[in-house]
Amino acid sequence: MILIYLDSHKYFIIMNNLSFKNQHILFSALVIFCAFSLNLNAQINFQNYSGKLATDKVQLIVFSAGWCGNCKEMKKTVFQDKELSAFVNENFNAYMVDVDKDKSDISRKYDVSGLPTFVFVSEKGELLYKGVGYTETDEFLKKSQFSLKKASGQLTDRDRLYECMESEITKSCEELLKNYLQNNSWKNSEENAITVIDYALNSNKSALNHVMQNKAEYAKVISKDLMERALLMLAEQEMHEMLVKSFEKKADPDWKKVEQILIKYKGADNYLADLQGIKAEYYFELGNWTKFLSAKNDFILSELNNTSGEEKANKLYHETQKLLEEIENYENKLSAVEEKQAADLVYKLLLEAEKLLKNPDAELYYQLYIAAETLTLKEEDYYYRVYEKVKNGQTPVDAKKAAKTEIEEEEVAEEDD
Repeated sequence: MILIYLDSHKYFIIMNNLSFKNQHILFSALVIFCAFSLNLNAQINFQNYSGKLATDKVQLIVFSAGWCGNCKEMKKTVFQDKELSAFVNENFNAYMVDVDKDKSDISRKYDVSGLPTFVFVSEKGELLYKGVGYTETDEFLKKSQFSLKKASGQLTDRDRLYECMESEITKSCEELLKNYLQNNSWKNSEENAITVIDYALNSNKSALNHVMQNKAEYAKVISKDLMERALLMLAEQEMHEMLVKSFEKKADPDWKKVEQILIKYKGADNYLADLQGIKAEYYFELGNWTKFLSAKNDFILSELNNTSGEEKANKLYHETQKLLEEIENYENKLSAVEEKQAADLVYKLLLEAEKLLKNPDAELYYQLYIAAETLTLKEEDYYYRVYEKVKNGQTPVDAKKAAKTEIEEEEVAEEDD
């Protein structure tokens, strides 16, 4: 085994006592080790601000304080990211300013009122972007890339629209959006079309009207799944206030009106599963367990409507697993009646999945055992035996046969006694 020392003196002593071939092996290993070490220690190279900014690159200035929890978290995670660190170190002069220790007026200059605050400033001193609060790594990288493009004068109309979206929509922004729509820029790519939908989701009426009047055209540019989700989000935006008001009163909303909104966005043939899904989520949050389970059952049946065979089985199993997670995450303690209601639905769904699946796993039989136990069904023992056998490597078919045989033999033995 070759031991690698990073101390230069020991390194050369070792190298001088090895053959050329072994020297080459050791050197290669050292290069790999050093590269690995550098990756592990990737971080943004922040300088301490001393009253003056270098002007050879765009500036990134992060304002923080020792007591700021989100600042500490970003230092440990976001600013340690390999991709982000490499991008920032190559393209920016990065500064970290402790607002409690800094004696300059830089915090006042950039109107720092919350922490962490980060600003990107061009070489000429122009503010390119300002962000406040904890920011995820991917988002921070996007802001960094945006600032660099803006500093070099390479912003596209799409970039400018997103810049407008983060500020108050001004007359110039509305004019930019109008030109974007009239020039058919939104047709050029999925990303461009999504920009208009993002505007619509930002309560912009011009964008919303355009999407609704050109749904078929948007569907040609955007993937089917993404378009479906976008239309659902737009529908939820319209019904949001109504649902909130009903929720505050602990009452049912006007479900007929919710249905009409969904039909408006999704169409008369493609809204039912969404309606049941919204009902289930609403009743779950409201704490009406009986209505939640009923809506959840209807949602699952609607989701499975156009599927069959193994696809139906996998989808059914997946949806039941999600239901089990919801039951586990339910904040209120379930009553005995509610537990049995939940177990009854889980039992029926898993039983259907088990019939359709070619190779059920041990987890399915374990959940069947739990549900049967809650419902005090005699199948409880059977499913537990099947679970143990599948877990230990038997096929589901062999496990079921063996479990059935064991139980029958035990019943005969009991009768003989």
